[in-house]
Amino acid sequence: MLVHEVSKITGLTKKAIEYYTQKGLLTPPILENGYRNFSSDDVEKLNKISVLRKLDATIQEFTIF
Repeated sequence: MLVHEVSKITGLTKKAIEYYTQKGLLTPPILENGYRNFSSDDVEKLNKISVLRKLDATIQEFTIF
């Protein structure tokens, strides 16, 4: 899935998804055209991250992934 699809599914902004990717919480493969290809596992992780953020968890606490 591309980032705009993941954004629609998770309700997270593209910027938030990019941030979590830069922090190493997600490692989607990069396609030949430079786009990242997110998996259903990535979507599941982002949903968990979203819940944890709503509970005021910090990024450092996400190392459980």
